[in-house]
Amino acid sequence: MSLPRACRRLILLISVSVLAGCGASKYPVEGKVVWSDGTPAKELAGGLVVFESTQAAFCARGEIKEDGSFRLTTERPEDGVAPGLYRVLLNQPRPDDDIRPRPPLPMETRFEAFATSGLTYTVQVGKNEPVLQVERTRRKGK
Repeated sequence: MSLPRACRRLILLISVSVLAGCGASKYPVEGKVVWSDGTPAKELAGGLVVFESTQAAFCARGEIKEDGSFRLTTERPEDGVAPGLYRVLLNQPRPDDDIRPRPPLPMETRFEAFATSGLTYTVQVGKNEPVLQVERTRRKGK
């Protein structure tokens, strides 16, 4: 008994999609997080940069270093990122709950969600060096 033509096409399409996703080439993404004035966002050291693909269901992430730099990983350390358009968020380090009074967070919290960060980046074939510009938390009364 043979499968209907539509079923065969669907199976072929799914197979090709799965194989294309598994074998996708990845490229290095080594960037920097900076404040709106261009200075390195050193205060965000220990936080994370997260890239979410707009075309497939996967993310890449990297820790923010002491100089504001980061290097993204998808599955294995330093394996790179597949080409495509990504939405970006940053998770800033939080002070311990025991610290009172709590110090203000250095970065505006809108950068901690894909929907509000306004940050995107297109990973291309070859080396990628994004500069992610974020804003400091506004002090009350200023």
